[in-house]
Amino acid sequence: MVADTHGTQKGCLETIISFAKIAEQYRSAGDYRSALEKLSAALILIPDACSVRAGLMNNIGHIQVVLGWYDEAILSFAESARIYKKTGSPIEQSRQLGNVGSVYRDQKNYKEALVSYQQAIAVLENEDHPVDLADQYGNLAYIQTLTGKSDDAILSYRKAKILYIENKEKNKADMVRKNIDTILSLSREAR
Repeated sequence: MVADTHGTQKGCLETIISFAKIAEQYRSAGDYRSALEKLSAALILIPDACSVRAGLMNNIGHIQVVLGWYDEAILSFAESARIYKKTGSPIEQSRQLGNVGSVYRDQKNYKEALVSYQQAIAVLENEDHPVDLADQYGNLAYIQTLTGKSDDAILSYRKAKILYIENKEKNKADMVRKNIDTILSLSREAR
């Protein structure tokens, strides 16, 4: 007797997709706890190191943020980043590191936010994904501004602005330009 692994895998994938769809319906309706339950149930069916699992961990992390479960969200995003690194998806890995930084930012843990954004930048510097890199430089600059490192913030914002301009992201470049102008204006007023 030969086991039908293809049929088993297909059935498992269909179940995972079904759970994810139901979770999205719950999330859209504002029932975050039920969405989290469905996503957690889908996790049981997924191998430890696959991109589908990483994607679910990302979705779980975002729901945990909405619920105010910040420490859990950090763990979910960090696990997602670990899996994406293992599966060779550096862009997604960097986005998850950015998510970790954003949760730390929201907790006003700026030291850890800086570390997470710097890690995301380090991953992206070896990739050809300039808009994501610019986004992370912007995140870094924001934290540098909040921690009184105005000169560093201006340098980071300028890196972001150049990348946005080179990639025809005019609105984002304009936003960064305004942030630089604000920092410079506040620096002049402080003198």
